[in-house]
Amino acid sequence: MIFSISNAFERKRKELYKILHSDTSFISEDTLYHSKQLDHFVNLYQNQKRSELHLAENIDGSTLTIKIKGQLDLITSEELTTFFESRKNKWTHLKELYIDLIDLHFFDTSGLQSVIVLLDEARKLNISIKTIFTNQTTYEVLTIMGLPKALKKINYGTFIAI
Repeated sequence: MIFSISNAFERKRKELYKILHSDTSFISEDTLYHSKQLDHFVNLYQNQKRSELHLAENIDGSTLTIKIKGQLDLITSEELTTFFESRKNKWTHLKELYIDLIDLHFFDTSGLQSVIVLLDEARKLNISIKTIFTNQTTYEVLTIMGLPKALKKINYGTFIAI
């Protein structure tokens, strides 16, 4: 699956439009939140930046591998959650999960949060998180943040830099 900034922008624009046509004030927290997100999208468009996320699944017996490629950020993180939600009913027989982040070139805290939500949801399905593969740069950034160590303590898989 490929997701782009234009899809995310259109979704956020519709959300803001819906809020503005409800009984919500123009200065409500919800309206301001969505407005700030739209400002972020406008800045990205003006700077010609693109956020694209490619997601792929591979099922081999009772093992699931999810490959996350591209940018996992404020714009695309919701797509990872949607990806999982749309497939979780097909994954009830799975026992092991591997996540491939080797081709993840950019992530922010929204992106990391969506990965952690994915891990939590997999756990709820009784899927054991085995290994999270990363490239060396991603591994170093995650290590500075303390994420591999924290997730290992709660048995959320092992990070391996390739």
